[in-house]
Amino acid sequence: MFLTNLRQLFLRKLKILLNLEIFKFVFLIIGIVNPVGQHALDFGFSTFFVSFIAFIVAKKNKMVFSLLVVIVSLLLFFVSKHLNIYSFIGSVLGILVAFLLEKRKLVKNYALFILIFVFAMNSFIIGANIRNFLRTDLYTFAYNNDQGMFLKTFFGMTQGKGYYESYKTAVSGKFKSSTVPKDIWSWRFPGIFLIWQVLPGKEAVFIYWLFLVLVISFLYFASKLTGIFLGERLGLLSAYISIPYFHFALRDETLLLTEWWSTLLFIVALYLLILKKNILSAFFLSLVVLIRELYILQITFYWLYFFMKKRSLLPLFSIPVIAFLIMFVLHAHFLNSFIDSWQSVFVVRNSSQGILRLQEMFAFASWDYLLFFVKPFYLLFLFALMGSFSLIIKKITREKGTLLILSFSIFPIFSLKFGAGPYHDYWGIFFVPIAIALSPLYILFLKMFSSFQIVKEQ
Repeated sequence: MFLTNLRQLFLRKLKILLNLEIFKFVFLIIGIVNPVGQHALDFGFSTFFVSFIAFIVAKKNKMVFSLLVVIVSLLLFFVSKHLNIYSFIGSVLGILVAFLLEKRKLVKNYALFILIFVFAMNSFIIGANIRNFLRTDLYTFAYNNDQGMFLKTFFGMTQGKGYYESYKTAVSGKFKSSTVPKDIWSWRFPGIFLIWQVLPGKEAVFIYWLFLVLVISFLYFASKLTGIFLGERLGLLSAYISIPYFHFALRDETLLLTEWWSTLLFIVALYLLILKKNILSAFFLSLVVLIRELYILQITFYWLYFFMKKRSLLPLFSIPVIAFLIMFVLHAHFLNSFIDSWQSVFVVRNSSQGILRLQEMFAFASWDYLLFFVKPFYLLFLFALMGSFSLIIKKITREKGTLLILSFSIFPIFSLKFGAGPYHDYWGIFFVPIAIALSPLYILFLKMFSSFQIVKEQ
């Protein structure tokens, strides 16, 4: 009888382990970076990331697990792209570095920093073209998109013009049109443009370097955030799965979109909120909403949650809301010199293309994932939802789970009804990176479900 019970317990534990290892395997394959065609070294960096993390997060038989991941990765490269010598070098180096860290018991102290350092090297190499673009004399450059308009605004301000005059000039030049938007919602808050103005030398290339620093901080805090619930090793999966998303931004002028800059700070605010560092969290949330005003959606729902559950925090988390209101009034006041801003405040942008817009948001930047054709963001979003829900189930982590879900679920619901047409795929930046970073929390759901199955069988 004793041996039978022991055998059943062993089989149940094995079942949990197998489910977890299968998830890790699938997760690692989904997160493979799609290399940039003209950068041969990018193939090596891509295979380094996946082999390095595979070895570290494997529970048992690390070498077997990581070699299996590498073989599948190389086969995918062979089928969908091509193989070069750097693909093999990156695979070997990834396993070797991880093996040495394990042997010397340095994973806890150095694994995340090595991952981020290699990512920074990769970004430096693939970002050469965008840095060269930003170094040139761009004051008279032609443009036909929002990021070009924002760069034009930056250059106007470096010439001594005010923000609103510079933005008006930039908008007028977009698509070679002299039309200036007549509603307040088409004019960005000046927050990020004022920050760019304090960069050394006021040269546009420094925007790239600041962006790289903030992306690195995103990877760091995302890993630390999920590490609170999963442990430091599995927390590395958050940084790993986020790398391809920023792999795109760091080689393209899309980094000038204001949505990136607010989201990169939002993850810091969220991490501090989970740690109950509420004063710092409120400070960063204020920065977030002053950079991109639409983040008031998530912040308002945080405020409503504290109003219902923890009113002692209301004064503190009213600060970002008040900061938004003050900035909005000032924004409307200064803007009134160019348009009738107050009259357009209550102009609601209803849209019948919400589903199409949402699909575009879930597609944005997915092309830098090797398996982009399987639409990975839908799956990662679902993983984040189920993982956060697992925290809500337990009373001790219910508040944290609720705050996590609110961080990425509000905006996609909002976008189904409100918006300015189908051409806002980059609005995915508001919530997709956060959901991607939280997707490893699905491990909590796996463990909870497996434990439930064991109890049910008993």
